Amino acid sequence: MPQLQNTSLATYIPLFEAAGVEQIISASPLSMGILRNDGGPAWHPATPALQQACKDAIAVAAKAGTTLEAVALGYGLTSAGSSTSHTPIVVGLSTPDEVHETMRVYSQLYSDPQARAARAPGTGLGEGQTKQVALEKEIVELIRKAGAFNWTWDSGV
Repeated sequence: MPQLQNTSLATYIPLFEAAGVEQIISASPLSMGILRNDGGPAWHPATPALQQACKDAIAVAAKAGTTLEAVALGYGLTSAGSSTSHTPIVVGLSTPDEVHETMRVYSQLYSDPQARAARAPGTGLGEGQTKQVALEKEIVELIRKAGAFNWTWDSGV
């Protein structure tokens, strides 16, 4: 799942491809909702440190005139894949406004010819996306400082 809080899927994609896996699907670029301006659901298993980092990220995004979910969706929608394939992204949306916002972010970033390549947060987009790239770097750094970057939790499965 390529998302600002956890990019570990990128490590495994080449291994899956080498093993002959033909289709890899990624889900939850909003990290089960924690990367949203509303802070996610009360049941979210995030640590208090990650919850605080996300609150700080909300403020960073707002100062830049955007939302945490727009930055997170932008990264999630444009980062999955490898040099030879693109990984489809599954995004959970609850309202028509969320659908419209997701399509706005998608359309804005996919106008950049570099947008469909595998990339790390804060890298790999063209000059027209400097704000997105800078916000990705800053938000990932907040999550790193909280000790929650690439941290995972039990899913109950």
